[in-house]
Amino acid sequence: MSNRVINEGKSFRGSMIYLTGSEKEALKRAIDQYESAVGYSEDERLIEFFDKYDRSALSSALKKLL
Repeated sequence: MSNRVINEGKSFRGSMIYLTGSEKEALKRAIDQYESAVGYSEDERLIEFFDKYDRSALSSALKKLL
């Protein structure tokens, strides 16, 4: 089963995704809220997870939205 998940994840690399203006704004707000929640969190596991897996991906996504 994990092999299937890996293969499905690879199929999205390089794919173009088009968003409407309202979808872009909603995604920007969601990223901002998540980063704020992590910033105010005292849960070290959440902060570590964010730094390890999400920070660079969300930063890249936000740059593409701007």
